[in-house]
Amino acid sequence: MARPTASLRRFCLALCATLAASFGVPAGAATLTNLYQSTVPQAGRGEPAQSAAFQEALRDVLIRVTGYRDAPSNPALAPLVGDARRYVQTFRPAGGGQVTVSFDGNAIENAVAASGLPFWGRERPTVLVWLAIDRDPAQRLLIGAGSPGDERRAVERAAAQRGLPLVWPTLGGAEDRDARIEDILLDRHGPLAAAAERYAADAVLVGRAVAGAGGALAIHWTFLGGAEPASVQGQFADGVHLAADRFAATEASTAAARLSDVALAISGIDDLASYAAALKAVESLSVVRGVAVGEAFRDVVTLRVKLRGDAAVLRRAMLSNGRFEPQEASGGALAFRWRP
Repeated sequence: MARPTASLRRFCLALCATLAASFGVPAGAATLTNLYQSTVPQAGRGEPAQSAAFQEALRDVLIRVTGYRDAPSNPALAPLVGDARRYVQTFRPAGGGQVTVSFDGNAIENAVAASGLPFWGRERPTVLVWLAIDRDPAQRLLIGAGSPGDERRAVERAAAQRGLPLVWPTLGGAEDRDARIEDILLDRHGPLAAAAERYAADAVLVGRAVAGAGGALAIHWTFLGGAEPASVQGQFADGVHLAADRFAATEASTAAARLSDVALAISGIDDLASYAAALKAVESLSVVRGVAVGEAFRDVVTLRVKLRGDAAVLRRAMLSNGRFEPQEASGGALAFRWRP
């Protein structure tokens, strides 16, 4: 298309700003909306109890955004935890003696960048959990999407701390349930891994919980999501930690914590509607902090994107959006084609 006139470009910017105000991150279980929020117990009332809860909540957030369980004790981040109240944006009672605390995301991102630790953003892989409880042959359970009980809650508490989206199987009839329990107890992982596509999961976590002589459960977890399976023996939270540690090792990076400007060229922009939709989609990416429109010529629009991360981070985020097709880089700019 021809290069827009100044008045047309102003209209496009105004239109996109209006649309962006009501547009969220594309729906999906793998995008965290509560990256900088945590719900923790608050023991008692008054400022000391509240401050202790704020510190505990910030520890959870630092673990979640770095992927490192020892991040809160890092010398560069320990002062942040000690002064947690300063970074609280909102807090509210959550019932059961708990409080939900939200923190200043920009301040945390800057602190992580200064610490030299990696940063793990909002886009997270989804893990399908298969968990069988074997107390005796007459009391074998498969934990599914509708299962009550402490076992599932323990797994989900750990997943909330680590920021790892989970999906549980939707159990069919008794035959299907019994077959999956046998698969878990006999370490037949093929059928369990094959279900990942059906549940739109990126990896599979298999837990085999067997009661010992005293009735206590010992859980063997196997993570199926990398080049090689990984296993750990422990409690309900340990499987989640295994999966989160594996993903953090490959998906978190020091580059992802830094602010940068990346040139972006988007082709396939052949009318005002595609111009507005593509710009809105870029602005909605969770890593993006701002977008400046450069030039438009024929069907290509060039942008300067301010983001938390580097070009590789932006590329991954755009691929996850599903509306951008990668192209060969042009003139040093990251290049994509818009797919209406």
